[in-house]
Order: sequence, then C-alpha cells, then structure tokens
Amino acid sequence: ETLQLLTFPDAAKWWLDKIYPWSRRAMRVARPVLQPMMHMPLPSDEVYASLKDLLMDLDGMRKVLTDPEITTVRIVLNLEKMVVKEAKRAYTYLSLFGYVTDAVIVNRLLPGDLHDELFQKWQLIHHRYQREVEESFAGIPIFNVPLFDREVVGEEMLSRMAQAIYGEEDPARRFATSNPQRIDKEGPDYVLSLKVPFVDKSAVDLSRHNGDLYVTVGNYRREITLPRVLARRETAGASIEDGELRVRFARRAEKLEAKKR
Repeated sequence: ETLQLLTFPDAAKWWLDKIYPWSRRAMRVARPVLQPMMHMPLPSDEVYASLKDLLMDLDGMRKVLTDPEITTVRIVLNLEKMVVKEAKRAYTYLSLFGYVTDAVIVNRLLPGDLHDELFQKWQLIHHRYQREVEESFAGIPIFNVPLFDREVVGEEMLSRMAQAIYGEEDPARRFATSNPQRIDKEGPDYVLSLKVPFVDKSAVDLSRHNGDLYVTVGNYRREITLPRVLARRETAGASIEDGELRVRFARRAEKLEAKKR
C-alpha cells in the first residue's frame, strides 16, 4: 500500500498533463447540452479549477519526494526470508519511481554471545540473511540494531535505539546521494540509465509515445517525460547492466542520411 501511495503523485501528473485539459474542454462544450437531461449537476469550471489545484499540489509533492537534496528513504528490515524479499522488492520500485534510498536499517539483530541451542540456530539464520542484505544493498550504508532486552517504547528506549543506529553520526544527513536516474553521452548516442535492482530484462516492458517513455516493472508503470535531447532521437535498444536499465537513444536515420548528402 505504501508503494501505491508513492506512485500516486506520478499518476496525478499524468492525469494533469494528458486527461485534464481535454476533459475540461469537452465538459465546457457538452455541459449546455447534457445538463437539461441530467438529474444531477455536471462539474462546473470551479470544480475543474479546484481539481487542477489538487493535482498541482500532488505534482509539487512528487518533486519534493524525488529530490535527493530534500528527501531520502531508509529501508528497515528484519533478517527473515520474506522480510528481506519484500525489502528488495520495495527498493526496486522506489528506484523505479526516482526515490533515493540512502540507508538500510537491520532491526532486532541477535547478540553474538548467545549459547542457547535455539538462539544459536537463529544466529545461523541471521548470518545467512545478513550476507544476502550486504550483497543486495551493496553501496548503501547498512546500520544494525541489536535485539534489546525490552520493548522499544518511550523516550529512554528510543534514545538507546538511536544511539545504537547512528552513534555519533547526524541522523539528518544524507548517507548516500546516488541519483536513480541519469543521462550520459556515449559516442554519438545518449543513454538514459534508470536503477531497477533485482530485475531481469524479461521483467521490464518499454514503450514510447511521442515524447514519453513508459517503463513497466511488475504491476507498476512509470511515465518518464523525455528531455528534448532524447525526445528527438530514436530508441535504439535497451539492456540491464549492474542493476540499471540502460536505454540507448540514437540520431534519427533520416537526419543521418540528410547529413551524408
């Protein structure tokens, strides 16, 4: 549900850019004809103006959430199979929509001096998943939180947890600044790189319409408005390399032919 809420501002931007202008113009034309036949009032221009304000506020929220200078995400997980799997899935979709993850916090880590046979088995399980977390989130700072002797409730215990996580570090600072999306020039071409960790090429679907690139991973679809330097070029292939979707944009064939002449 959290991921769906984080994708909502992108959906609102698409509606504002693509549907809202057409819908408002159509309603202006249709309202005088349809209203006499309707038993309820049709949306007025004031309603559309309020809707536009809402959509613009959501677009402003999207810009704040995806600006790594302002907002970053920290993933909290336990060392259990399904929790680690869901954390990796969340990281994939957060990256797809441009959210920067600057830290991973491993919670309820068992101490190393336990001698009880039951807890020793759990330690082996934790060690296995901790290695997976370190490999999966390589390049992102990982903070470990021990299993405390009581519930983390109240100011005292929260202070203990904060000290265990950050020590002398400033919790408000950004621990990683890598941008999940960038554009590089490679020879005569441009390459749009987008982080999509833990995803195979077969799980990614790409389509393009006018100046927009649509990237679908699983149940989530992101629309990327291409800058002019990419929009006027042809899509010349895509690949997955080191957890990144790399889409290549080449100069249009007709322009190359014109230049040759």
